[in-house]
Amino acid sequence: MEASENTKHPATYSVGTLSYTKAGLFVLFGWLLWGDFVFALMEMVMPTLLPLELKAHGATNQQIIIIISTLSMILNSIMNPIISYRSDRFRSRWGRRRPFIFITTPFVVFFLATIPFAPEILRGITSIKVIEKAFALAPVAPIILMFGILVAGFQIFNMFISSVYYYLVPDVVPKDHLGRFFSLFRIVGSAAGMFFNCFILGHAEEHMKAIFSITAVVLPNSA
Repeated sequence: MEASENTKHPATYSVGTLSYTKAGLFVLFGWLLWGDFVFALMEMVMPTLLPLELKAHGATNQQIIIIISTLSMILNSIMNPIISYRSDRFRSRWGRRRPFIFITTPFVVFFLATIPFAPEILRGITSIKVIEKAFALAPVAPIILMFGILVAGFQIFNMFISSVYYYLVPDVVPKDHLGRFFSLFRIVGSAAGMFFNCFILGHAEEHMKAIFSITAVVLPNSA
């Protein structure tokens, strides 16, 4: 009897149809927290650094507010309820949340990486006369419109990730570990803020393109 008691199976932790050993739970926490770290950095890059880039290209304060926050709020109010409803009822062999993340991540990466290259993109596409005339009809400067288009593309696809990622947590983390996870979640978010302020913010003006590009490259590895 003593021998059989010493050969018990490892403890398992379950949520829905998922079961984890203690090692599996550590791996799960590691990937989710790494994703949170990268997402937190991305969320700081956009509202903190993008205004500097817009200001450098002559954007007014009103235009900066519209591009940075107003656009995001409008898209969130329209898209979030739809995405939430659809992901709750979606079923696939990859689960109900992950397809939304995997499909939209390449578009988020593309738009995030190209935002600081708006002047170069504008010069390229306005070599086509039809596009040049279309930009000339806009009530704002062409470069500001170009930034707005790229940011809008980023916000639309990022809405899928930023919404569904947080719904993924209660789907995969056992209920009796949710409190611990969200405590670590807050700690990682604060660590991301410290990392951004200490190692990124001070180099923003001279390395803007590199910061956006590196953040975009790292993002798929956290999704």
